[in-house]
Amino acid sequence: MSRPWLCLTVGALLTISCTGRGAEDDDGDGDTGGGSVLPPGEPVGNVWTYAGISGNRSWLYSREDTRQMIVDDAGSAQNGTTISNSLTYIVEDGEAQVYYEHTIDWAAGPEAGIEIKAHNGTTYSTPIRLADPDAFIGDVITTTQANSVFTSTLLGFEDCPNSFTDKWTCLHIQVSADSNEYFVGEWYFAPEWGPAIFRPDVEDYDWVLRQTNVIE
Repeated sequence: MSRPWLCLTVGALLTISCTGRGAEDDDGDGDTGGGSVLPPGEPVGNVWTYAGISGNRSWLYSREDTRQMIVDDAGSAQNGTTISNSLTYIVEDGEAQVYYEHTIDWAAGPEAGIEIKAHNGTTYSTPIRLADPDAFIGDVITTTQANSVFTSTLLGFEDCPNSFTDKWTCLHIQVSADSNEYFVGEWYFAPEWGPAIFRPDVEDYDWVLRQTNVIE
């Protein structure tokens, strides 16, 4: 999903953002920043709604090698204004004798923005921030963990046609790190629905949404 024009735009923003938020913070809580670069880009209203975790849902994804993924959740929990949900990403391909699953614990809300609280049973002492509550296009956020530094870059709004609908405009967030957690990679979030397209760095193909259901 190469978009050279977008990379040039973001590159220009990052070049002039050396003094923006995203540098080391001073409060000693382990969170190494968050917020807008200088000058800020377009504001993203209600960014937490893009996480799409506010209900019992399932998602079905496919990719061009015909493999499919089911994403299941057991329902969301709310603490104040923050909603949390643990999602399990399951791939099963009997013909290719492939099976694996990953669990990512998400949190979202007007005080949290979008965060990842845990991965495959490992709970982070400081949640990994993907987007600040007052998010702007061009934001760069870093979160330091014991063995890795995670960087989230809010690249912008893009069309994200998929097998469920071709009408969405998604929020593109890139998560990078010197590690191989399943959430490190490219994410295209649709408002209220969650990821329409995503590609973990450990894989070679995009996962594209085919179907989503609300579980009663």
